[in-house]
Amino acid sequence: MYVSFTSAKVVEFPDPRAFERRAGRWLTFREAENFYLLCVLPSINRALDPNIRLFTIEDSETILAAGILLSGGTLSMTWATPELIDTLVDHAARHHWQITSVSGPAHVSTLLAKSYADRVGRSIEFHRAERLFQLANDDYPSPAEGRLEIVHSAELPLARAWFEQFALEAQLEMDQPGIHGAVQALVDSRRLYFWKAPHPVAMAAWVTSSPNGACLNYVYVPAEHRGQGHGKSVSAALAGQMFATGARYCFMLTDVNDARANHLYQSIGARTLCEILQCRIVSRSSVARPLKNPISPVSPK
Repeated sequence: MYVSFTSAKVVEFPDPRAFERRAGRWLTFREAENFYLLCVLPSINRALDPNIRLFTIEDSETILAAGILLSGGTLSMTWATPELIDTLVDHAARHHWQITSVSGPAHVSTLLAKSYADRVGRSIEFHRAERLFQLANDDYPSPAEGRLEIVHSAELPLARAWFEQFALEAQLEMDQPGIHGAVQALVDSRRLYFWKAPHPVAMAAWVTSSPNGACLNYVYVPAEHRGQGHGKSVSAALAGQMFATGARYCFMLTDVNDARANHLYQSIGARTLCEILQCRIVSRSSVARPLKNPISPVSPK
């Protein structure tokens, strides 16, 4: 029998705009940590997809946690205590939520996924562990040579080839049509960049924006150009451009075991905020695929 030791309750919102009015400002208090929720919220349309769940966990009308359950079963959560996680899992089980994966701060996703899986007779596997970095200034010195330029349509073949290599090295689950579509969208929105010295030697993308920040991702340097500082140059230059347009900070996600990417962001002044972990809900007969060192220590600068 489930026994609750908290008076907190789950509050669901049928309208994304109502959720945004209630929780939007609260989410910005930890904006980088909650960037996915903030970025996906404007695109949610409950009229087209009524299975989406938008919710807060509140006690005496005070928001303590929040999250979004997409129609595919992916639950994205903010920071939450174990007691709040118990409250959410009880609500999800009683209302027959279909959760297939949980993403959020590492302790939240692990506890939530494990608790929910136990309630519904399933198991969990660790899928992907990422480190969230935040950069709040552009103090990294610009090199004497080189320039940041937007990727143009004529450069699409090179951008696609580099993006495919990035996806392969980062072990992203993207097929070729998905990769080409992502590159096309970034080029069309003028958010994909090359560092040229004088020809393209590195790539980075301005992926999305939150109320006060912007996300930098897809930093790639071909093997023949590595070891020359081009990754630092393109990252720092693009971050500087984000700051120049009004962003208060930029943030980046890396695989926790990608030592090269973690060192790159640290070297231009970014600091670690938290670890983000995605856990999948699987049948107990499935063979779990644990991550090697899902949460690993931060390497020194």
